[in-house]
Amino acid sequence: MNTTIGVIGSGSWGTALVNLFTQNGYHVNWFVQTQEIREYIYAHGHNPSYLSSVSLNMDKLRVTIKINDLIEASNLIVLVIPSAFLHSVLVNSTEPLKDKTIVSAVKGIIPETNDIIADYLLKEFHVPRENFAMIAGPSHAEEVSSEKLTYLTVASENVDIARNLKEILQNHHIRVSVSHDIVGAEFAAVAKNVYAIAAGIFHGLGYGDNFQAVLVCNAAREMREFMNQVCRVNADITESAYMGDLLVTMYSQYSRNRMFGTMIGKGYSVKYARMEMIQVAEGYFGAKGLSHFMEVLGVDMPIAKAVYQVLYERKSVSKTFKELSEIFT
Repeated sequence: MNTTIGVIGSGSWGTALVNLFTQNGYHVNWFVQTQEIREYIYAHGHNPSYLSSVSLNMDKLRVTIKINDLIEASNLIVLVIPSAFLHSVLVNSTEPLKDKTIVSAVKGIIPETNDIIADYLLKEFHVPRENFAMIAGPSHAEEVSSEKLTYLTVASENVDIARNLKEILQNHHIRVSVSHDIVGAEFAAVAKNVYAIAAGIFHGLGYGDNFQAVLVCNAAREMREFMNQVCRVNADITESAYMGDLLVTMYSQYSRNRMFGTMIGKGYSVKYARMEMIQVAEGYFGAKGLSHFMEVLGVDMPIAKAVYQVLYERKSVSKTFKELSEIFT
């Protein structure tokens, strides 16, 4: 195996991917934020803050706080940092990224530029589309790390990169399909987090499972209309990368976006709910990004709009979401 993988990000999904790659026999360089985390991982063999029950294969793992060292030593680099913080991390690098294979496991829009990750990397670091891929769900880090059967999607315009990444990821509990729809996969990953916040808000307000089923149907239709506007290929939203990821994020106990929304629905302020979250709810930033594209494209997205109004315009949660529920079919 000639591929050396670099993973930038040490949250739950980053930790799960590091564990998966080393389980599959690959050497991994892992960028973490602090020397304390680095020393802890070397001393104890697991992440101190996320998926702490997962024992890491330290024989296959090198942990660093120097991002340039990771980039230089790796030929395939996986980005697993929340979109809101990705720029602040990568801007510190001086090693070129354009000749590397860059894989995004980020589920968000860059807030500084309103770019999906592929466009951001092209503009800021001259990473060509043919060197880029994305890992999409449906997946939760907790189930991947506990070896629950999981189906992933690899999206890339480069067939060779897609096939190689499929081989790297796949094992007895990971199944991988391939898509060429980078744009659709990225925007679907953003949208499903916003819809999960909506599901959480309704749950926090006391709406039941009967209503949640109606919400999911309306969210799927809304996402389909949005995807028709942004996709460069015809996206079938019934595929796992779209509908599957939407369903698991809206329903799962592991969904941090649904959890965040539930807190808002129960009356927590947005500021307090964000402070209480151990992990970042990407949908918070995604709601603002989708609002930008709603305006630019002139597309009607009432669910995403309601989430944005509650999170950023301080509209009444109960009133806004009652009005939203009355337009559903």
